[in-house]
Amino acid sequence: MRLLIDDKEGGSMMGDMHDGMAGGTAGGTTESVGDEEGGSHPLRPLWGMGHDLVFIDDFAGLVGQSSPASLGAPSAPVSSAGFVAAAALSRCSAFTRSSFSSQEIRQAQQRAATKNDSFALHLAGRWAAKESFVKAWCQLLSFAPSSRVEPASDGNLSQDGNSSYGGYPYSLENFPWKEVEIIADAHGVPSLRLSAKLDKAFRGSLDLASDQPVDFRLSISHDGHYASAVLGIGIR
Repeated sequence: MRLLIDDKEGGSMMGDMHDGMAGGTAGGTTESVGDEEGGSHPLRPLWGMGHDLVFIDDFAGLVGQSSPASLGAPSAPVSSAGFVAAAALSRCSAFTRSSFSSQEIRQAQQRAATKNDSFALHLAGRWAAKESFVKAWCQLLSFAPSSRVEPASDGNLSQDGNSSYGGYPYSLENFPWKEVEIIADAHGVPSLRLSAKLDKAFRGSLDLASDQPVDFRLSISHDGHYASAVLGIGIR
């Protein structure tokens, strides 16, 4: 099964974070190269783009806030040190614990406590960003000849972290959502961070070297009962 996200009924979701463009970089910074006349111009990256929209009322049920009215309810408290208390984490739904890191949960709880609103509201934007990453990755894979080959049924990677059966290393059933982290800086600007394992799978699927620069550009917005994210992946 190829790694595709369906946008039909309730297929995607989103939430609150700093509006505007932000990003993360893997393996380097923006560079320039010389042209034949001895000048320079920025390298032109290959871009994959993804967008996702979340209906927060439905998403609230996934994270354990079953009533739309609870979107305005404060979430569980966070300790003065900024850590998610074990009791608070245990009250999170199975979906929340399997899809978000403890840092993502902590930041969503802190934001909700600061604004006196919903935990679900602030997680929804991160979920939209994760789905946007998957869509952008799939778009990049669609450019690669190997993407025409169906992945193995177990979705496992080869020993070296590369896809030995084509460009799609995961299926929808086994995608490691928790290993795509959406982390906000001190100003609330979000960026995307991959775990070492997922970064290896990502690079392997696209035949990228471990030191090849990859840029992530992320924007998250919310309006009323909806949240949305747009993510671009640039490969230089």
